[in-house]
Amino acid sequence: MLASLQEDLQKTYRIETPMQVSDYLISQQTFLSLLEITQSQALSMNEQILIIEDNDNIQVALFIAEEIMSKVEKLSQHYSFWEIFNEYCIAFEGVSHFVYIAYKYLQTQPVSCLELELQSEVDKYIHCCEKLWEQGKDPLKEKLSDKLFLNISFTKNLTDEERGRYETANTLAYYYVKFLEYSFLRNRLIEDFYWNIRNFYRMSFFDKQRYIQSVFTREKNL
Repeated sequence: MLASLQEDLQKTYRIETPMQVSDYLISQQTFLSLLEITQSQALSMNEQILIIEDNDNIQVALFIAEEIMSKVEKLSQHYSFWEIFNEYCIAFEGVSHFVYIAYKYLQTQPVSCLELELQSEVDKYIHCCEKLWEQGKDPLKEKLSDKLFLNISFTKNLTDEERGRYETANTLAYYYVKFLEYSFLRNRLIEDFYWNIRNFYRMSFFDKQRYIQSVFTREKNL
């Protein structure tokens, strides 16, 4: 399932990475050992990307909770998309993190935690749009952006720095997504939509922030 999500994501952005996410997936036991925490401490950790930097090299591992994986792997067999929407998004976010880190590494470009979260929020929206289109549904009528960016809550055990990062990523992604909806999706300008998101994916974090600010200001003044 994760390999399929990676393939979909790379096809969306027209990128290639030689690394396969399934090769970097670790078990809960390994995850607990690496972080030196107990199972009770990890209860709220449904997905985590672990990165160890060693000079010019990095080591990456991805953890996705077994109960999440179990439901996602049964999609279309036992569950509908909306029945496991939250679980599906958690699994997809892990794949998004992995692919973006691999892409940036191959481009020899740095990536911050905030940039990683911002791009994963955008990725989730775009991928869910594609899933809805496959079902003949309209993301705007399904109020997808509200489900992903407004009807949310954060776990209580986050540090102030972590919570601030997630909130900032959520806000920036929401502004960008509303621009996509207003400029392209409401008029079914799908080719322009894909051109924009592929260009955005390749921007530096500084340019992404500047671009979001410019389109948000422009849309607000219309």
